Amino acid sequence: MSESSSNNVSTIVIETPETIEYVSDKIKSITDFFNSLNMERIRIGWEIRQRQKQLPKELINLLQEQNIIHIVDLSREEPSYNSDQIYTRLFGKGEYTNLQTMNFSKYTTRLRIESITRSH
Repeated sequence: MSESSSNNVSTIVIETPETIEYVSDKIKSITDFFNSLNMERIRIGWEIRQRQKQLPKELINLLQEQNIIHIVDLSREEPSYNSDQIYTRLFGKGEYTNLQTMNFSKYTTRLRIESITRSH
């Protein structure tokens, strides 16, 4: 969890596996879960790993209605909607990422860069 000092809101990052199928019943359960949370001082960032190219419209609506940040790898896809913040995974040079040719200028007003260190 990270905390933004400007508005004293903590961001909780959720990552879900690509094996989840986002059908209507599943999205309803997820919506009920988010509705049960007190999100007054937290912000959710959700990395929705999936096999489909595009998120179901119901899921995009949920992200917007709950003000959830759609976490994506900007070198591979765009966020599903225009949020006030962008949270991206940056994996560096390699066969899966083409960061050296990316233009981040269109995101600069919404991009927040955080350094995340993982111990192995």
